[in-house]
Amino acid sequence: MEWVDLGMKSRSSIGIYICVFIGLALCSNRLYAQQNSEFGWALSPHDTLRILVFFVEMDYEGDPLDKRPEGTEAWPKGQIPDYAEELFVPHATGDYQGRMSDYYSDISLGNLTVLGDYYPEVIRIRYDDVKTSIGAVLNQISNRFESDSNFTTAYGFGHEDFDLWEGSPGIGRKKNRRSGAFEGVDHVMLILRNYHRIPDDNGQASSSSSIRIAGQRSNTYSIFGGARRLPFGIMKHELNHLFLGGNNFHSGGGNSANFNSYLKSVQGGWSMMGAANSSLLTCAAWDRYRMGWKALGREHLIGALNAEGVDVPTDFDPLVDSSAAGVYILRDFVRSGDAIRIKMPHIPEVEFQQWIWLENHTTVANNGSETDRYAYHEHSCTATTPPGVYVQRQIDAESKEGSDIYRSVYADYLRPVLANGCFDFLWYDEVLKLEEFCINGFDYRPYELLPERENPLSGNHEQEFTYRDWDEPFGRITAKERLVPYTRILEGEDNYARFNFLGGADHAFQAAEGVYLGLGSNPSTASTLTMLNRRTPSSPDERNNRVVYLNGVRIDFLESLPDHSVKVAIRFDDYQVNDCRRWCAPRIVLSDHRKAGVDLEVNASLLLDRGETPLRFAAADTLPNGSLSFSDPTVFQLAEGAHMQLNCEMALRAGSRMEVDSDARLSMGRGARLVLRDSSTVLLRRGATFDGRGRIRIAQNALVIAEDEQSYRALRRRTFHKRRVKWIDMAASE
Repeated sequence: MEWVDLGMKSRSSIGIYICVFIGLALCSNRLYAQQNSEFGWALSPHDTLRILVFFVEMDYEGDPLDKRPEGTEAWPKGQIPDYAEELFVPHATGDYQGRMSDYYSDISLGNLTVLGDYYPEVIRIRYDDVKTSIGAVLNQISNRFESDSNFTTAYGFGHEDFDLWEGSPGIGRKKNRRSGAFEGVDHVMLILRNYHRIPDDNGQASSSSSIRIAGQRSNTYSIFGGARRLPFGIMKHELNHLFLGGNNFHSGGGNSANFNSYLKSVQGGWSMMGAANSSLLTCAAWDRYRMGWKALGREHLIGALNAEGVDVPTDFDPLVDSSAAGVYILRDFVRSGDAIRIKMPHIPEVEFQQWIWLENHTTVANNGSETDRYAYHEHSCTATTPPGVYVQRQIDAESKEGSDIYRSVYADYLRPVLANGCFDFLWYDEVLKLEEFCINGFDYRPYELLPERENPLSGNHEQEFTYRDWDEPFGRITAKERLVPYTRILEGEDNYARFNFLGGADHAFQAAEGVYLGLGSNPSTASTLTMLNRRTPSSPDERNNRVVYLNGVRIDFLESLPDHSVKVAIRFDDYQVNDCRRWCAPRIVLSDHRKAGVDLEVNASLLLDRGETPLRFAAADTLPNGSLSFSDPTVFQLAEGAHMQLNCEMALRAGSRMEVDSDARLSMGRGARLVLRDSSTVLLRRGATFDGRGRIRIAQNALVIAEDEQSYRALRRRTFHKRRVKWIDMAASE
């Protein structure tokens, strides 16, 4: 069973999905025939589903494996748990409270109704009859109910009331409502009080089932440990697998280290696949797009209001929809479904494509949705969920129709974009012991987010694991060497932000003057680095994004309206850096963005540096000070046709390199400075242009290289260190 350690076993499980590939004739050709994500993986995400729940306890007959022989306050031995009435609404109408039913009503915008009811007696199973076999547990349920066609649930349902759908025609295929005889319960859910094989708040689900009820095998099942409380987080995670897909769809706080994913770091965040590591408990806009959920009467699957209040499509490709730039209004995401999506331009087609999603979460305080909040929102020691625009980046995971839409996706296809930015985290060597109990009694290693260590292009954010080479043998990072951002040290004595990994007070974008997301901000709209991996050294893959492509996408968060809607301005032509920035990445590419004008204008200090956030798990470099580095010196490339205007100081250090390609242009305004330190290099290729009035300072171990004489002479005129400007006559060398 896969565990994700939050320092407490009660919230540690992502949930395993070991029965994903059983029972749907998965070797048949029809499995990989045309599929559509809006039809759902194993269950339909539309219309109505009613779930049959059984509460089960083990009779260990005195075996010490039973750690709670008398049960818990929430679930005493031999009784139905106290939360039984809180699980599902039994009928589509009526005054009921069902946490799972409410959740699906909210995230699906009313497109999916999930009902349920429970068998009113606890099913008692002898441990000696099943041992650690979950299959044997399922058989015990079958033995009890296979021939029983007369049982009645707490609200008076019989077995046929739980069969609303015909048997599955295959994953991603259209499901049909049952119109004939009973074919089997659609979904059976087992909740266990004291089975050590399934600890509290852990579970699994399957797209097929061996449970037989009233003579027919049920279509799907799930099983959970729930002695201490309603296991809501893992219940929704596992049931959502049956709508979305298998283990490769772990995302939004529901992934763990051993699943192959797009990103080096396991992500937190929010989505239908969220679990123990989620911040928000609700879905993401990507989920609704994938499931085909939109509000009643709405025309556009991805839409918002324009400045005139008209509902318009807001799925933008800047290279195609440049006229779409303008002002838009995002209403409450949970209730309206409003969202904006922007494709990141300039990423080569062979690489994973990327998009940025904007969602306005007004949170439970304003919309009443109990899942539109952080998981630990109610604790006094953690952040109250801030209303604002929450942003995520989609990586690949785009195809909704075809024969390969469920196999071609990797985990962590959603990466949070947090308003407080990305950094090379400064981790302390020792844990910090705090007196106040917060969620659990564990002490965590603290960290700082320092302005001089900002790293918008390749750094970590607070809702993802970070990694450091802490343990011997040094020179290789393993999944066990993760660090999770739980205790951030703030300015001032004894000032801390706790459990920011599960949601921070400064993670949402607040509408105010000067608040924006763009090329020159931290975080940035530039593309992000990806690396298919399982937290071990991985082979190169041409689809990986190992280059950061700069673009002109900018989102300004203008105003919060009286109804908590947020007005945003979208631009695709902002190529300015107006705040001091530090850029680190293996390679940063400035493309020729515009037919005329400057592609990048630097109006504030810009530093090219070697980041300290690991970008690989092995093959460490030894730095001059003897330390090991799992990143690379930064290479900044002005691609063919690109024009950069430098009006301030730009510094290169730690072996960084600037390359100006043929037909690219580097201009320096009056007062500008280009400073080379620490073995850094500037290279102007043949046909590149250098002009301007600025000055170049070149450290003794740095170098400026020109491939043609014209650039060589122009560069020498702008520096006192003429001997450190070299002309490589390529024609002569050939």
